[in-house]
Amino acid sequence: MKKMLWLILILLLLAAGTACFALRARQSAQSGKTVSEVTLYDAPSTLSPSKTAKLFVNGAESFVYSVFVNPGRENKGNYDVSSVSRAPMAYFDLVAGAARIDIELTDQSSFPELTSATVSPLGKGIEVQIEGRHARFSIAEPGQYIVQFNGTAREAFHLFVNAPEEALPDKTNPNVLWIEPGEWTIPDGIQLKSGQTLYLSPGAVVHTTVSAQFGSNIKIRGRGMIDGGIWESWKGQDAHIPIDFRYCSDVYVEGVILNNSNAWCFNAFETEHALVENVKIISARPNGDGFTLQSCRDFTVQNSFARTWDDSLVVKNYGQNTEGITFRHMILWTDLAQSMEVGYETNKGQQENSKISDVLFQDITVVNAFHKPVMSIHNADDALVEHIVWETIVVENADLGNGDAKDNKQLIDLTIAGSGWSSTKTRGRIQDVQFKDITVLQGLEHQEIRLMGFDETHAIDGVTLQNLTVYGTPVTSLEDLQATIQFARNVEVRWEE
Repeated sequence: MKKMLWLILILLLLAAGTACFALRARQSAQSGKTVSEVTLYDAPSTLSPSKTAKLFVNGAESFVYSVFVNPGRENKGNYDVSSVSRAPMAYFDLVAGAARIDIELTDQSSFPELTSATVSPLGKGIEVQIEGRHARFSIAEPGQYIVQFNGTAREAFHLFVNAPEEALPDKTNPNVLWIEPGEWTIPDGIQLKSGQTLYLSPGAVVHTTVSAQFGSNIKIRGRGMIDGGIWESWKGQDAHIPIDFRYCSDVYVEGVILNNSNAWCFNAFETEHALVENVKIISARPNGDGFTLQSCRDFTVQNSFARTWDDSLVVKNYGQNTEGITFRHMILWTDLAQSMEVGYETNKGQQENSKISDVLFQDITVVNAFHKPVMSIHNADDALVEHIVWETIVVENADLGNGDAKDNKQLIDLTIAGSGWSSTKTRGRIQDVQFKDITVLQGLEHQEIRLMGFDETHAIDGVTLQNLTVYGTPVTSLEDLQATIQFARNVEVRWEE
């Protein structure tokens, strides 16, 4: 009864536009305990820890969440989630120095013997010591890390290391909605207005959605989690999007975790002047796109993570033109669909002279890509797609083509063609696309590239492949790859020391 009264009070406050949201959880997690230069946070006591792994940071045990992931590579179209399984996830703050990490695998049925472990991004050069069922290593800087055991992606450990929070919002400010540690359910969602800040405390798990429309100067901050586990999978209606901005400006989102969404995870539509920093996404259900930006401008997502069961990063036009999109310093894991995608919907709103321009994917590590293309433009409408850049991309494992991907298993795929997502009868164009400093470490025996225009008028014009390395071998010509090219001109392959 007390919980219901609290929930009614919360909803009344939100409906009245009141932003004072400092609550006491049913059984609060600790606000944070500092142990030898790290800060650990307890989870709500209502949650059970992972049954497969334990985590010790600088000698102290840290709570390990059990999150849903999806190793299935086939979307059956009926929103079947029978392939969903669980994996361990944990987070903490690195205050100073290096964190000594000790992961103990506790489920012998999953790994009867621990023989090896790797920590991604591999470029960090983190060495792991194996002793019995323990994997030990050190982390010297904040970031998102994936630990894989015995050379398999199964039950990989997701480890999110945050920098300490600075300049916390004032919880007494009437424009601050403050959620304390604990497990909360707000099924009707939280609607933010101009000037408001939502703060999710470390140790908070909130079953809700957060949205804003026609607002400005809006912030979502903290270390807590928005979890969609109270809803069934999206079935063409009732999409409960954890974070959803529409017609907003001057937006800032930092630090939070989005878990188990029933559809898309982070969505923005006709929103501009936005910065997303250190947001972590794990999705396992159909239509579980990560960061989806539709008709946005001047929008940056950086230092963030997405493991998704649909496109990890995606840019589309549903209304106005898209311009000035940046994805930078990202870690991705794509179980299904594309890792970095422009399209298919490039003119869903059927606007005249529709255009997507100036999109940058920079300094991105793809830990695993198991299904469809890693880098792709699918122009299925009549838009002009131009000035798209992929720069400093490391694909650690491009094991593409699994499940129902069929022949859509290219490392790079630029295509102009109608599809089931088309909203226009005529086709568009793609021009000025650059790929620079692209490295593939392992994957299929042969990596493929496809450049497919529609006809001479609706063609691909201007593609540069500079410093592409596949399995340690520089690509100096299209003959070094399995390339399919049609209605594409001014395609250049360069290698520069």
